[in-house]
Amino acid sequence: GTYFIGFRNLDTSVYISSPYAWNRDVDNAVTPGTSNNVNLYCLAKSWVRPRFINTNPDPNNVDVFDYITGVGPNADDLIIDPVATLYFDKIIGSCDSLAPWVHKTWSGTYKYGLQKPGMIHIVKGKLTRNGVTTEVEIEYFAPPFDTSIVEIRY
Repeated sequence: GTYFIGFRNLDTSVYISSPYAWNRDVDNAVTPGTSNNVNLYCLAKSWVRPRFINTNPDPNNVDVFDYITGVGPNADDLIIDPVATLYFDKIIGSCDSLAPWVHKTWSGTYKYGLQKPGMIHIVKGKLTRNGVTTEVEIEYFAPPFDTSIVEIRY
């Protein structure tokens, strides 16, 4: 027979269903009678409230952070204020802006402990500083089991 290792009865109110749950088609087979090293990852749910902070020390700066993606709410992630602005269109000038919503996500930095593209907690945007526009990607960490303010410094 073929044997697999995975999670059973994972409490989905606290943990995100992992790729190693029994209902997933993932190659995590084990061979009886041999040494099997299988890394299973189970992530706690996490909620973050983003705080965007402009790090330019010039008090007269006219920086523009054009938010693209990363911690913006969607229909499943909007937790606190259903009438809040869904996206920060643009954050302009010397700014410290706390989002009016909470974003539901997984805990940690990497999803399922795997350092794969697209599996990192990241905020993307376009930053215009001194007339030069660059695309920026800012990584962040999400603590488990709690709602935390996550600082996004640009």
